Amino acid sequence: MKITKNTLKKCFVMFLIAQLGFGLQLSYSTPVALSSTYFSKLQISEETFGFLFSFYSLPNLFMVIVGGILIDIYGPGLVSMLFGGVAVFSSILNAVAQPHFNIMMMSRFLLGMGGETVLATTTTMIPLWYSSKDVPLCMGFLSSWFYWGNLTALAVLPSVNASWGFSVALWLAAIVFMVNYGLNLFLLKNRQKLKWDDDALSRCNSRMQLDQLRSNDSFVSEEHEIDSDLHTPEKSESDDLEDIGIEPPVPIKQESKLRELLIKLKEVKEMAKHLPRRFHLLCLICFVAYYAMFGLTIIGTDVLVVKFGYGEKKAGLVMAAEAVTNGICPIITGFMIQRVRGYKIRLMMLGCFLMALGTLLLNATTVFPLPWVVLCGLGFSILNTTLFSCVPLLVDINIVGTAYGFITTSYNFNIVLFPPIIDAIKHRTGTYTIPLAFMTFVSLAAIGLLGLLKYMDMKVPLSQSLDDPNSTAGLFQEDIDQLIEHDKVKEEDENMIQQNKINEKKNKGRIEMIETQSMIIQQDEHDTCSTDLPNEINQQDKNTEINSSIILH
Repeated sequence: MKITKNTLKKCFVMFLIAQLGFGLQLSYSTPVALSSTYFSKLQISEETFGFLFSFYSLPNLFMVIVGGILIDIYGPGLVSMLFGGVAVFSSILNAVAQPHFNIMMMSRFLLGMGGETVLATTTTMIPLWYSSKDVPLCMGFLSSWFYWGNLTALAVLPSVNASWGFSVALWLAAIVFMVNYGLNLFLLKNRQKLKWDDDALSRCNSRMQLDQLRSNDSFVSEEHEIDSDLHTPEKSESDDLEDIGIEPPVPIKQESKLRELLIKLKEVKEMAKHLPRRFHLLCLICFVAYYAMFGLTIIGTDVLVVKFGYGEKKAGLVMAAEAVTNGICPIITGFMIQRVRGYKIRLMMLGCFLMALGTLLLNATTVFPLPWVVLCGLGFSILNTTLFSCVPLLVDINIVGTAYGFITTSYNFNIVLFPPIIDAIKHRTGTYTIPLAFMTFVSLAAIGLLGLLKYMDMKVPLSQSLDDPNSTAGLFQEDIDQLIEHDKVKEEDENMIQQNKINEKKNKGRIEMIETQSMIIQQDEHDTCSTDLPNEINQQDKNTEINSSIILH
């Protein structure tokens, strides 16, 4: 494969888009990586520790949907700048506030409010920058890079904490997030220079061009508008039309910014009302299934400490295996989805089954838990990459931000509800047996819901199917035409091959028939020759006798 300038631009833009998610995952996973230190330094219970994650998800019960609507109205660029700034500020506040737990709780609230909206913007940028053919692979890279942030927290922060202290570990997470935010600003400033020439991109980017116009309008100051007015020629085009006797067009009245916002909000609301039932079911699947992995991520380190007697550092390294798996497998999954049409629902079923098996074995056995943690990570990477790749196939591109907002809100609901309950159960029972069993149950329940989604998917046409191997969902008309032409040529080639085989069989039969007839003729000739030969001998003997008689006489 030849590496072109466009390929390098695509890779660089993908790297820049993914940066905010890396910093967010690093900050989000800090309590997980340093759970023992949180308990000892801040003097909190397991139940109070669970509130760190509930407070993170609490604003996202509504804020991510609002953020998704804002993305569809103003574009992901401006929204990522604003909400990314809030998330970075929360990370700095977290480092400054320790050991004051109440302020740290406030910082987690701000991190969730800004961070999850940032995740919605990054996932929305993918279908706006890239063609639908590239979306699964890009989603896979995005998920992988996010989890490398989680891996960094689990593998690096405990060592930093042990060597330089709790405060330095928190500041490291904040500084990395600030650098990532700077890279996001670089992308926004240089987006025109980073655009590439791609026919597929130009076909899918009509929405992105509108997004850029909106974002550019947001950054244009009144001073620039006044300057533009000063350089306007004295004689306008309408004056020229009046000079030649043609009435100039009536100028369109400009709506106020507030009224324009309300109009756009109403448009998005009307489009959101028509989201298909399969999308709503996908949100429910996200709510149910994601807790198996998010729950394990939250309590995993403490499970290894309580059940297996590991120290914080060793437990963090074992849990880092899940992050490594999620850092590698989504790219492979995305590549597979990109190459194979359909099978998305079956892939999600496979992911849920692996998570159910991993949590069951982690709960039921006392052997070295690393394989079960890896199994859970593998299952979630398949589920997560496939599920997020399905969203642009189910909704209109103009409300894809709102759709991702619904998806993000779905899994934030379970993070709000379940961590305090699970920590309370652990506090009363002293073990994580019931919480791990519940994770297995929700994974199996998600498989049942995916079966219902499969049933609904069988009733839609191929142009909308997620699971049919002949699906054309997400393809442009030109791609569909090429696919039809390819299938037609392939069918003609198969028919020609089949016809050649039939002709070969016919020719072979004719040859065998001719050979058989030839053998029969030869056999007849041989039999005839065998019959005539004794007659000739007898005739010769008679002639010899006659000749002998003549000679004697």
